[in-house]
Amino acid sequence: MKTRIICIFLALALAVVGFSACGKTQTEPETTTAYVGTEEDGQNPVMNFIGNYQSDRRVMTVEALGMDEARVTVHWGSDAWTYSEWVMTGKVVEEGDGLVMRYTDGAYATVTTDENGAETRSDETTGGTGTVWFNSDYTITWTDDGDDQINGLVFEWLMIESVEDEGPVTITVPEEME
Repeated sequence: MKTRIICIFLALALAVVGFSACGKTQTEPETTTAYVGTEEDGQNPVMNFIGNYQSDRRVMTVEALGMDEARVTVHWGSDAWTYSEWVMTGKVVEEGDGLVMRYTDGAYATVTTDENGAETRSDETTGGTGTVWFNSDYTITWTDDGDDQINGLVFEWLMIESVEDEGPVTITVPEEME
């Protein structure tokens, strides 16, 4: 009898603990100042910015190259079948309280996808110039010297959360997109 009471108590305790998490909302993570690596200490300084960023229909991907360069790729959706793509690389240097990459190799293309998924590239140009600022608040500002609509665009980090075996991936969307 004593064993049966202990088993019932344990079952009730586990049920209470399990249901107590239901309905709770996730809180925002605490903001901390992250360490910014430098070339001198063996880390590409852009490592703190690698990942995906968003500004309206534009998605920017940042990759580190070697010890002091970065590749920035921007996809800007036009419609369901077409997007514009910019790819640029450059040396990343500390400037002010952030980092800056000035590029002279910007490549642009319009990419169209047909009903079979095949992509066609057109309007390709190379040699674009501009600046990408990696800001201390972990946003990125982009200005392209040859395109006025890309003058000071601000991109915010696109946080993608995933927990194995606990449902679908959750994508956090900036408030202005809601």
